Amino acid sequence: QFYGLAIGFVIIAAGVYGSGMASGGCFNPAIAIAIDVSSLSKGFGWCIVFFLWEAIGAVLAALLFKLVRPDEFGGQKTPTAELASEFLGTFML
Repeated sequence: QFYGLAIGFVIIAAGVYGSGMASGGCFNPAIAIAIDVSSLSKGFGWCIVFFLWEAIGAVLAALLFKLVRPDEFGGQKTPTAELASEFLGTFML
């Protein structure tokens, strides 16, 4: 029943926290803003860049979800949707 939650926790633990330590990236907009505000003497504004790229990523993810799962939105599965789904799945491997 909670498989999706378990997979989400694994992605957060392994992907977000692991890659954040290596790259120095903040994957949570609230943390990016807090870090930027706490270091006002060094300059302010990088949280806006972080937020914009996170928002762009969210919009792209939503559009790709709509492309590969048209049946969730009342449409029908097309060869284009299946091809896009196959490409994205192969790309993620």
